[in-house]
Amino acid sequence: MGSNIKMNIRRDLARWFYVDLAGGNTTLIAGSGRSGTSWLANICNYRNDFRYMFEPLNPASFREPQHIESWCLSKEAQSPMVERMLTGELDGDWVDSRNRRFIARRRLIKEIRSNLMLTWMQSRFPKLKIVTIVRNPLMVAASRARLNRLSDGSEWVWKPSLERLLKEPNLIAMLSTSELALLKKQIGCGIALETIADWCINNLVALRLSPLDGTHRVYYEALSDHTEATVKALLEFIGVPYEASVLDMVARPSETSRHQSATNDDLHDGVAAEAWISDLTEREVEVGLELLDTFNVRQLYTPEWGPVHE
Repeated sequence: MGSNIKMNIRRDLARWFYVDLAGGNTTLIAGSGRSGTSWLANICNYRNDFRYMFEPLNPASFREPQHIESWCLSKEAQSPMVERMLTGELDGDWVDSRNRRFIARRRLIKEIRSNLMLTWMQSRFPKLKIVTIVRNPLMVAASRARLNRLSDGSEWVWKPSLERLLKEPNLIAMLSTSELALLKKQIGCGIALETIADWCINNLVALRLSPLDGTHRVYYEALSDHTEATVKALLEFIGVPYEASVLDMVARPSETSRHQSATNDDLHDGVAAEAWISDLTEREVEVGLELLDTFNVRQLYTPEWGPVHE
């Protein structure tokens, strides 16, 4: 109890009183919503080594005249807002809400809207460490559907970015006519199908951009089923020492899990392929699988929903 009180006091102070000396020493955690990004960020920051920036690209947190020119950036594009994020210039109630570091020489950014920007980021910031997390899309859809059923209508209700993304010229240029039509059909068809369509864009279409060398992919399922080896490889990549105490952080639900859901959704429940059956309708599964097959989900998952390791 006492340690929790101290942690909360520290976080309340550090969100306002901190010094960011990280320079170019930045690690980005990228993934779709409900894929475990918060869980992964907490694991990376288990020693409180970083200034933790939470979803700086959330449009609801923008202050005038902040805006994003494009959510699917070509290498030639200019994006001052994203540059300011990666250099630590963005701040505010939302962005720093989970920071607990007063003097930071490293920066950790957790963002669920950046998958179509990663190639651009890497070309502009070659020292940036990028960690992506991927989760079974049917589990992501089930998690989102379950969350929305539990929601009381508060601000935690999340809507997929599908309609916004399908207005992006750079994204449309990567899609065939039939792919674009199939994605557009899902708009307004319910949270589960919009979530799966959004997942296809952010995880499969994103692979069509230039290959990302020097990034590290984490599978949610591997983090749950092969925890120690997965965590060791992750921490080695970002340059954080491995200590046994990190496993306590793995076992702890993320803030989004605690606030948004009555289930321990960001822990070990429901990683098996059949776990989503009770949360999705037959039609949602049928159309969802059609979407996933169209965009070649086998680049990331086997027919048995095991991770495809490179």
